[in-house]
Formats: sequence, structure tokens, C-alpha cells
Amino acid sequence: MEASDCGQVILATAMVLVKDSTGAYKLGRALLDSCSQVNFITDDFAQRLHLRPERHHIGIRSIGDSLTNLKARTTTTIKSRTSAFELSLQFGITSHIAYQPDAEIDTSTWNLPANTTLADEEFFKPRRIDLLLGTEAFFDALAVGQSRLGLNLPTLHKTLFGWVVSGRYQRQHYMPSPSCLLSSEDSIDANMQHLWELEAIDLPVKPILPDNHVCEDIFVATTHHDATGRMVASLPFKDNPSSLGYSFDIAHRRFLAIERRLLHSPDIRHQHVSFMEGYENLGRMSVVAAPNLEEPHYYIPHHCVLKPSSVSTKLRVVFDASCRTSTQTSLNDLLLVLLLRFRLYLYAITADVTKMYMQVLMNKNDCKFQYIIWRASPDLDLKTYQLNTVIYGTASAPYLAVRSLHYLANKYMVELPIGASAVKSSVYVDDFLCGADDVDTLHTLKSQVIEVLRRG
Repeated sequence: MEASDCGQVILATAMVLVKDSTGAYKLGRALLDSCSQVNFITDDFAQRLHLRPERHHIGIRSIGDSLTNLKARTTTTIKSRTSAFELSLQFGITSHIAYQPDAEIDTSTWNLPANTTLADEEFFKPRRIDLLLGTEAFFDALAVGQSRLGLNLPTLHKTLFGWVVSGRYQRQHYMPSPSCLLSSEDSIDANMQHLWELEAIDLPVKPILPDNHVCEDIFVATTHHDATGRMVASLPFKDNPSSLGYSFDIAHRRFLAIERRLLHSPDIRHQHVSFMEGYENLGRMSVVAAPNLEEPHYYIPHHCVLKPSSVSTKLRVVFDASCRTSTQTSLNDLLLVLLLRFRLYLYAITADVTKMYMQVLMNKNDCKFQYIIWRASPDLDLKTYQLNTVIYGTASAPYLAVRSLHYLANKYMVELPIGASAVKSSVYVDDFLCGADDVDTLHTLKSQVIEVLRRG
């Protein structure tokens, strides 16, 4: 909120749903800023969502030519609580954005319309901002509709997040106070303290939870090698999938929306089509000629995420298994979720498993929970496809992929003990981070890890 001699300006805020690392959504308070070229997320909120940071240096210049340096960014999806609107965005990670407003505002005489769904029902209370949505998100979310609350009062603006309150208003006996919209520089002391915390050892041993036992039992009972050596896993359901409702309509609606949007971006559309055709050609998805909709099934909406790199802009297709069906239940609501750990050594060796989730096949009986709608062009008929591998976006995907590595490690522990032990202890999702105390052992470690993974 900006103050001046002639009044105060309320900035637009909205409560939005933000996807965490498991595919579930949590509420966050977003500041809508049409003048920012960058989206921001606070470090605290990103950690609560367990979002994976990516090292990225960017300088943010503001009024007065002041420069703020950000050192990391992350990618996630936001969606509206009141409509089907959603966006996948990149966010610069910063320590602090703002408190909005500075002090609680008395709105008892404002006569807010009773039938108006506000994007932030407590816009008048001073609360910390979790996200800042910049120009790209602001104008995508903007809708047609405006209503003035009265003389010397702000205005209601319609957005796809709900109605936001924004604009100048005046009140008596106001004492302006300084405010800061964005700052991200941490002190040296704070950074040093964070370094020691990273090196600290957590001695207490956490008990194994019942869900872990259930998930492990399902994996051991259903996972196997197929004739080609591929791992074949099953979805670890914690509840009966018959509770899933109808999901075709929302998947259909969201597919048509992204199809219309990509018609205006030929380069991105070409990448999208190439990705999906490659998916089909490699056998990672296949057409379902006559899906049996009488048995439990699930249609997963999908969308595109752009991943800029030093060479080019790459496109990744993300599957939203947290999308709710007609019974307000999603696939992720029914899946067990587990987290695994990694550790560091003196001499390091690192690796990345390419398209890790796609390396693990899905049990054919569970492919009906991974239906999608797809066509390469609006001139073609829409078809139902099934995804034949573990996919990014399902709550159980990290567990199934990493547990498949452990399966291989256990199978070849006697024959390849150094590599198998490293696979079990030093993989975090698709990243391998390990090491040894001498170079010879490091070479042995490398060759054995490659051999263990090659056999899967």
C-alpha cells in the first residue's frame, strides 16, 4: 500500500492455489503487479511447498536505478479458487516481498456487494505476501468488469481469481509510514548461519510410518522386470479408486483451452506436438480404442511449461493428477506419498537420470488411471490415449521411480556392491550425488552404478 498526502493506494491481492512438490495445492497470498517483468515467490513459501530451486542469477532494477540480485528461481503452477484458470510460471526466489496493507483498514462503511466473490476476502488486513504475479500473469487473469465503491474509495476489478480491491482511498487521521515492496539481500551473518544449519546432523531416528509399510508392500508385491528388462510398477493406492468421479469434461475443456492458446504461438505449438508425437512413437503413450468408462478411470489434464536454458527454450509437458473429478477427488488424493534422502562425500561424483520417470513402465491394469485427451491439430478427431509410464505430476511418481532404483540395487547388491550401495543411498529424485575417499574407488563406483542402472 502506497501512502501520500492525498490518500493511500491499495494494491490488488488475491488468494491463489499453488502446486507443491507432491502435486497438491496450498493457498498463497499473491500481489498482482502489472508493471513487473518477473514473478516472485518468497523463500519461506517455496520451502513450505518443497519446490526445487534452480540456480539462476538475475538483477532486478527498480526506481532510482537500485539493483537487487536474485540467485535462484523455481517453477510451479498457480490456479484460481473460483474458476478453471491456471498458469505454469517461473518465479524468482526472494527473502521478502511485502506486507499488504501496512495497517488494518476499516471497511465497515464500504458497502461491499454481498454477491461479489472477492479474490482476497481479507484484503484489508496486514498479512505477508507469498507471491508477486507480474505482467504475464496479470493480463492473463484480467477479466471484463469494474465497480467503484464510492467517493474516496477504491475500485473493484474483475479477474479470473475473483474480484480484487485496488485504487486510492482517503481516511481521516492517517499517519503515513514507510513501506518496502521488494527486498531480497540477506546479511552475511544470516547466510553463514544457514550454512551451518545445512551441515547439522539430525540425530533422532524417525519411526517408519504405516503408509510407508503399505507403500512398500504394494511395490514388492506388484513390481517386476519385463522381457526387455524394463521396470514395471503399479500405482500405490491408499484408498479405493472407485471413489474417483467423472473427469472427462474438465480434461476436455482444459485441452481445448490450451489448444486455442497455442494456435497463437506456432513455435511453442510445434514443440508441444513434437513432444507428444515422440511420446507416442516411443511407446510411452498409446491410443485407447474403446475406453471402458464403467470401471474406475481418470483423465489427466496436461499443459506446457517452458524451461529457458543457456542454449534454447525447451518445452516440458506437465500432467495435473491433482485435478479434481466430479466427486471432488483427484488421483493424487488416493495415492501414497513418500520422500527419500541423499548424502555427500569428500570427493564428489554427480549424474542425472535422463527422463527418469519415463524409464519405468506402468502396470497395464493401472494405465486406465492415466488417460489423456490429445490430437495434433484442431482438424483431427480427439482421441483418448493412455500413458504407459510413470509420469511427472502424480503424487507417487518420485517414490515409484526411486524405489525402482532400489529394486535394481537390491537385485545386484552381491554382484556390484559398491554401485548398488551408492544407488540406494545417494539418489534424490533424478539426481545422483555421491563420492569416495580415493580416485580408484571413484572409478569403480562410476562403472558399477552405470552397470546397475543399465540392467533396468
